Amino acid sequence: MFRKIRHLFIETLIFLSRPLEDDREAIWSVPNPLRALYFPIFAIISVIIAVDIAGEVKTLNPDASWIKLTRQAATEFSPAGIGAAIATLAALQGVATIMAIYQYITNRFTKPVIERHLEEGKARGREEGREEGREEGREEGREEGREEGREEGLEEGKARGREEGRAEAGLEWQGWNRRRMDAAANNRPFDEPPPGSQ
Repeated sequence: MFRKIRHLFIETLIFLSRPLEDDREAIWSVPNPLRALYFPIFAIISVIIAVDIAGEVKTLNPDASWIKLTRQAATEFSPAGIGAAIATLAALQGVATIMAIYQYITNRFTKPVIERHLEEGKARGREEGREEGREEGREEGREEGREEGREEGLEEGKARGREEGRAEAGLEWQGWNRRRMDAAANNRPFDEPPPGSQ
């Protein structure tokens, strides 16, 4: 029972969320999704009206037979029943109208604001992403430059070191050779080992 009522309620909400798509055959017909809701509401309103009319007729004619009371109540209930049908339809259609107005306001005013904010957020995100990308690119460029500089500096340092090493070695050899020649010229013994032999 509760499931049926819940299902009916959900169907009604679905229908009310798209009120302009209902299918009708005549002016007094009820849209398909609202039939299950329409008839219980109509029945409740009708019972209330019928009880009220019956009470009033019985009060006005306390000695009348049940058949006479039923006939008299039926003649008064006929226009009231049509009124109840119209009132129930108007109540349900009023909810659909409110939903249609809500949809219009949402589509006309709310959605454009939300879409504009989304677009602005996307644009900000793209710009922030670009800036982060630029910064990362700068940092990577600096790092690559440092690495290339290190490599170039290392190569230059090695080359310069080799040159300086050769120059030092040449000076050591020249000094060793001069001392050897001085010793030979002065007839002195020379037992100093050549550079790099130790």
